[in-house]
Formats: sequence, C-alpha cells, structure tokens
Amino acid sequence: MLPLGGSITLGKLLPIIFFTYFYGLKSGIFAGIVYSFLQIIIFFHIPPAKTAFSFLTVILLDYVLPYLFIGLTHIFKNYFSSIKKYFTASILFSYGIRFISSTTSGVLVWGAYVPNKCNVWIYSICYNLIYIIPEMLISLVVCNILLNFFTLKNANHTF
Repeated sequence: MLPLGGSITLGKLLPIIFFTYFYGLKSGIFAGIVYSFLQIIIFFHIPPAKTAFSFLTVILLDYVLPYLFIGLTHIFKNYFSSIKKYFTASILFSYGIRFISSTTSGVLVWGAYVPNKCNVWIYSICYNLIYIIPEMLISLVVCNILLNFFTLKNANHTF
C-alpha cells in the first residue's frame, strides 16, 4: 500500500469484471457499488479534506465511481466475439477509469501533499501510474491464465 492510497494486488478488479460478464450490467453495477463500500470500510484513507464537499469528492472519485464503472464493462460483451478481447477491453477500460478518477482526486483533494515545487497534475499522474500500470498488467496476465485454464478444463463449455 502506498502512503496516500493505492496498492498493487493480484488483480482485485477481476472478480467484479468476471461477475459482470456472467450476470449482466445491473448486477455488475451493484457488485461494483458493494465492492466500493467494502473498500471504504476496510481501506479508507482519511483525506486532507477541508470541507464536506472535498470529503465527498474523495469518496466518489477514489471509491464509488471507479468500481461502479466496472459494471459498465458488460457493454463490451456485444462488441467482441472473443472472450479474451472482451476481458482485455474490460480491464483496460476499468483501470483507465480508475486512473482518471484517482488522478482527478489527487489534484482536487490530495494536492495538499504535493511537494512545493511540483506541478500537482504531473505529481498526481505519476503517483497513480506507479500502482495502476503494474496492477493492470498483473490483471491482464492473471485473466489470461484463468481464461486458458477454464478453456482447457471445460473444452465443451462455451463462454
């Protein structure tokens, strides 16, 4: 876990992406919201929010919106005939949304921790890329391994 939030895991967004694939848009959005509240309960970092608006901004941008948007990955199911392409697009989309959301939160609220001579946007972009890029790459690899395993294990089952 990094000092101002963010961590590298073994693909923590994958369960929601898989759930969304199998259970659809509404269930995926609901799972994303439930997951965001679990993240708040377990891993919440108290932001340097000076107002209630700043505090709510952190909750929305760092927790609720990124995980809620994972449920939207179901829309890719109609665009890709290949399950691997679907999951690749879903992972890229999910981590892209998470990056945009966390970077914006970093600028709006967490900017109080930026060293004096640094540009707050560049600092927030670099800080978030430190954990989001490795996390995304790990998710792509783990997802590929899982899909290969399930394809080999269930040769007669089609996704």
